[in-house]
Amino acid sequence: MGCEMGQKKEEIYQFKITLKGIRPPIWRRIQVPGDYTFWDLHVAIQDVMGWYDMHLHAFEIINPKTKKMEEIGIPDDEYPSTIPVIAGWDLEITRYFTMENSKAMYVYDFGDDWCHNVKLEKILPREDDVVYPRCLGGRRAAPPEDCGGSYGYLEMMEIINDPEHEEYEDMREWLDESFDPEHFDKKEIEFSDPQKRLDEGYPWNDDSLIDGDDYGDDSTFVGYVEELREYIKAGKMDLLDPEEQRFARAFSEHEELFTRSDDYHDTFRSMEELILHAMMHSIVETEIKTRNPVEVFHFHKAMTKQKVPPHMIVHIIGSIVMPLMVNSMNNEEPFDLERYTSLLNTFTFKKPEEVLKLITEEFYKELH
Repeated sequence: MGCEMGQKKEEIYQFKITLKGIRPPIWRRIQVPGDYTFWDLHVAIQDVMGWYDMHLHAFEIINPKTKKMEEIGIPDDEYPSTIPVIAGWDLEITRYFTMENSKAMYVYDFGDDWCHNVKLEKILPREDDVVYPRCLGGRRAAPPEDCGGSYGYLEMMEIINDPEHEEYEDMREWLDESFDPEHFDKKEIEFSDPQKRLDEGYPWNDDSLIDGDDYGDDSTFVGYVEELREYIKAGKMDLLDPEEQRFARAFSEHEELFTRSDDYHDTFRSMEELILHAMMHSIVETEIKTRNPVEVFHFHKAMTKQKVPPHMIVHIIGSIVMPLMVNSMNNEEPFDLERYTSLLNTFTFKKPEEVLKLITEEFYKELH
């Protein structure tokens, strides 16, 4: 066993990762140690592609022993998949990847469904004085998070390449100013510590830093928001833990509220309401990414096809789920999942403005 482990450590696996559904292609070539687990490989792919690791993921690969397709990622006991998911941190890549079994699919973000072809190109001896993992090359920037998958990305590219498009200004405002779809420089890549990320809790840390008891007053909380904004501006969101990344993204989507320390009062009547709004983002995005309930996923896809901005889709779904949650808490009753899914089914193929009108009417009747 010791000899086998030593051999794995001395072997280097070279992969080419190509994002599906986009032309010209977006790809990366990396080398990782042979003793890497699938979790370690996942973190390396996140780093070279430029993803923020804010969503769920899975590898789909043939087991060379059973010849059956298996899914390797993050098991979810609460929302189990139809195919059992094997924990990626428990499996080394050498158990599956061989030159005869060299292909896998890597899916990131089950809402946008970023599918990557993962191809094992070579198994090489470790080179002296080389730090692994390393990136050998690549082309083009990865799409922005939460832009609606390959379909949404292509629509986005059409818009930003046409200054006369009616959505041009909104799209440029939504995008990071530094985003250049053609940019890639392997020298800019910094690889994370996979074990540290796993130890911090994944996909979302239950010990949220966004807790009223942790922030004595509004100024303390606003200071925390400003700190998150600095991470966003510096392009260092990967240094935040997964829970902070979720809230940072929710706050960044309301950038206009935080230009001054007291601006949130213009829209939110209390700090609790602001936190509740960020939590709404968190709840809805979790439902979309986990496809649970599946009606949320279908609603999201339908809105995306209507070219509704991702941020607005979250708000529309939130306007359905939050009144039901508040009603559940006020009456100390279980959440009305049946009504929630029924409303989503009813609204799925309607225009966004019609959905908002119908939602208002639906809950207005209960107040009068």
